[in-house]
Amino acid sequence: MSRLHSQTILLFIAVIFMASCAVVPVKRITKVPVAKGSVPANPLQKAGWQLTFHDEFNNSILDRNKWNTRFYWSDGTEHHGRYMPENPKEYYRDDFFEFTDSTIKLKSDTLKMKVHAREIKYSCSMIDCSKSFEQQYGYFEIRSRNPTSPGFWPAFWLVSTYSWPPEIDMYEFYTSRPRQWTNTVHYLNNSKHEMEGRIYRMPDASAGFHIYAVEWNEKEVKFFLDNQLVRTTSTGINTFTFPMHIIINIAMENPHSKKTKMKKATFPNYLEVDYVRTYRKLLP
Repeated sequence: MSRLHSQTILLFIAVIFMASCAVVPVKRITKVPVAKGSVPANPLQKAGWQLTFHDEFNNSILDRNKWNTRFYWSDGTEHHGRYMPENPKEYYRDDFFEFTDSTIKLKSDTLKMKVHAREIKYSCSMIDCSKSFEQQYGYFEIRSRNPTSPGFWPAFWLVSTYSWPPEIDMYEFYTSRPRQWTNTVHYLNNSKHEMEGRIYRMPDASAGFHIYAVEWNEKEVKFFLDNQLVRTTSTGINTFTFPMHIIINIAMENPHSKKTKMKKATFPNYLEVDYVRTYRKLLP
């Protein structure tokens, strides 16, 4: 298979799964007890686990040895991973970050430009560690704070460069509904893509930092919010046979959804990340 043909297939797959993430089939919304303010950071070392990858974002510069700023599956295409065909109004820019002394702020803003005859309206930001780190099984953790207005789609997720699915969405927020968050697993069932998601109600996630994590092993996936277990699933876990890497991004909500409140969006806005950490379970 030629390189260009394989890239085209990957891009087509990516289009399907990114579009599918926008609507998660759920039967209920679960309320979880969470503090309204910021939750303190966890210690770097985690008992029973070996630290395998992390970034504390303390250096006021993006570590390019760890992170890319474009979608990994689109190298060699006309847009080089800077925008998605199903959402061509947004463009992922390089160096589109701001830093504090201990956090990175992934930025989104308005933008007027043309790329390959496409009218771009929004600039977005992402970091992807596909060229530096991947792992099968482990504990994956982030401490972050959401954008402060409607209209944004921040996400923290795991995906494989070898095949899709598998995918684990540790969180997705649609900030027009600031007190709801979603986690989802994508898997194959008889060669067909399926997904299982849950929606949770919590205090406004832009009001402070919260800790989101996933523990993934050969039997199940566990989701945690502020160190509390909120969900365990084994659905499709037998198809999670590839290592995965981390993507963190801020995108725009679907402008065609009736629940999106784009007219109330304020710019610039940010997904602020204190740290991201990955661990491997120590053998007894």
